[in-house]
Amino acid sequence: RYQQAEQKPMTKNLTFILLILISITSCAQESVVFKTKFKPNKKYQTQLKTTSHTEIEFIADQQIMDRIKSQGIELPMITESETNMTTDIITQNLDEKGEFPATMEYGKMISTTTISGKTTTEEKPYSGMKILGKYDVENKFKVDTIIGDKVSQQMRSVLKTTLESVQQTIKFPEKPMKVGDKFNSEIPMSIPMEGMNPISVKIDMEYLLTEIKNGKAFFDIKQTVGLDMSQEQLNVIASGTGTGTSEFDIKENYLTKYKSELPMDMTIKVNERMTMKMKMTTTSEQNVVIE
Repeated sequence: RYQQAEQKPMTKNLTFILLILISITSCAQESVVFKTKFKPNKKYQTQLKTTSHTEIEFIADQQIMDRIKSQGIELPMITESETNMTTDIITQNLDEKGEFPATMEYGKMISTTTISGKTTTEEKPYSGMKILGKYDVENKFKVDTIIGDKVSQQMRSVLKTTLESVQQTIKFPEKPMKVGDKFNSEIPMSIPMEGMNPISVKIDMEYLLTEIKNGKAFFDIKQTVGLDMSQEQLNVIASGTGTGTSEFDIKENYLTKYKSELPMDMTIKVNERMTMKMKMTTTSEQNVVIE
């Protein structure tokens, strides 16, 4: 009887200790330092689909409105667009300097646009292009050669600068993150406007770590649009809030899934006689397979 009475508190104590150990272990596992990194001897296959729906209203005097309608434009002017593209990044062996060569291969980049019911399909010049280069010890890509018949010298220059300066679209915090933690990342965006300077906006992305499971981390995303105040754009007002999700492969150090929807409102004062009011919704979906 005494032994039985002795065992009960011991069993309770052991259970209590085990629960503490499990909770400590699970807390340790939930803390992760995120860093996007390309690795040698890998193939990164990316599929990207972007769609947008835009409605434009014109506020202008009767003379300008009549001129717009005489061109066969229905008001509000509705534009639908879809762009699909694939890219493969193939990395080679690590050398004695800690660097490794890489080849970026662009598949077909097809863009379909419908304006007031009229549809056009265009294959972008980047289709079939190859970029040869290497990742240095800091995992930054250095362009060596751009191969593509339809790529102009200006496009090559822009592409080289972009690839070498924008190495990582998401800047994760340097400290470990656990479920419930948030961080912010800012993305610049340029919206082309026919007959006008492009509109420069900034998208503030707030990432919330919602779950870590089976070697994957899952984030919810909030997006807030504002004008790029470093440039003079007194004739433009822009705003919008959107949502999204993303999935990060912890073992591969890479964001493998991303999906977002971003509605945006813009008012553009073209001149004293005309103002454009624009409602635009853009959706993006990106999937990466790593072999």
